[in-house]
Amino acid sequence: MAPYSKNLANDGFEISVMKRFVEDETQPISLPQRIVGGYFLLANILGDATYFLVTRDSAEERRAIWQACLGGDLSPMRNYVENRAFNEKIVDAAFKIDIDDPLFGL
Repeated sequence: MAPYSKNLANDGFEISVMKRFVEDETQPISLPQRIVGGYFLLANILGDATYFLVTRDSAEERRAIWQACLGGDLSPMRNYVENRAFNEKIVDAAFKIDIDDPLFGL
């Protein structure tokens, strides 16, 4: 498994924890991991009622990921982290400006 960048400022605490769980790959999930997973599951369940409509769907998605994690299945979490990393690379590449490009005019 390729190591993921751990940038807490960009990822947030929950995504950073997901990356650690995916990289750890210990089976079965340890008690401390279950406690942390239960916390995030509860936070996303409680947050569903209070989040804005835009973030409610992502909270439901993360809730399903944490439920699967507590059940011992890390594949949804792994897919979520890999898709997020891929999307970050695409966005970074799209906004990267080549200053020496003659068409850019600098």
